[in-house]
Amino acid sequence: MICPKHDRTGFYETCEHVDAELQNGTRKEFRRLYYWFDLMVCDACWVKYDFSHFENHPEIAGRRFYEMFEDTDEETPIMQEYNAAYDKLSRRAWCVKCYAELQQ
Repeated sequence: MICPKHDRTGFYETCEHVDAELQNGTRKEFRRLYYWFDLMVCDACWVKYDFSHFENHPEIAGRRFYEMFEDTDEETPIMQEYNAAYDKLSRRAWCVKCYAELQQ
């Protein structure tokens, strides 16, 4: 991403609720799914979109999204389920350097 403060940098994706907490300077607990861009979501979104199902699914557990395209068809049922849940989530992007500054 292009951050206004840090120029080219990596990013984390968050749900809108984690985004609001970070913008307010309050960081509560959140869940992290490492499958798609280090996605950080609140407990409510984790449950609502059943992300635990994807975290533990044998076809994708512990694998990065880009690895899935090497040996898995994008049209498999689990990929379609994940993409549907991901698309429903209201997401925001956070520069990794801005996020690190908030942690200090």
